[in-house]
Amino acid sequence: NSSGVALTELWFKKEADGLWENTALDPQPGMEGTFTFIPMYGDGTYYFATRSTDTAGNEEAEPADDGDARTIYDTVPPASPEIEYSADDDQITITGTCDEDTAVININGTRIFTSDETEWTYLGTLQTGENTFNISAKDGAGNTSKTISVYTYYEPDTAGPNSIAVIPEYGNGELTIRWTASDNASSVVSTQLWYKKEGGKPWADTG
Repeated sequence: NSSGVALTELWFKKEADGLWENTALDPQPGMEGTFTFIPMYGDGTYYFATRSTDTAGNEEAEPADDGDARTIYDTVPPASPEIEYSADDDQITITGTCDEDTAVININGTRIFTSDETEWTYLGTLQTGENTFNISAKDGAGNTSKTISVYTYYEPDTAGPNSIAVIPEYGNGELTIRWTASDNASSVVSTQLWYKKEGGKPWADTG
């Protein structure tokens, strides 16, 4: 119309079946602005609407139905995730479950998005020595759970395995050599048989 907007109020209600009421915040002049509102009725879904008055004194109708916008007000943090983990050499796998309202899992600053999911997996690389993984859950409202931690120690395997061959003192024809092998940290992958003949001959792989 030909008049300008004089003032705008912020109205609200809690839950869809609630009653609309004025927030009692100071009306704001002009064509746009920002209200800061602290819900006073606890957690739940809050509906909002603005109601303006023009310079001619005409008032906009009171809000109805679902108003202009809504938000879920949530001050309760999600439960800490339940986890399991396993390490293989320098790799660690952490798997977990979380509450349905969890939006993000944080692991040492790495964000794993879990919206609409209750299970997640994290793959990481271990550093030499003590490794700590701090894990927390955050919901869509920004509430963060208590942190749980995983501690694991990693020592790189830099020492070779040990093996020994055993053969009878005398033999003729085909020789049967028994062997055993072990490693303090890793599994033994393969074992080769080497030999040499007396008289200063060098060691050679039997192939």
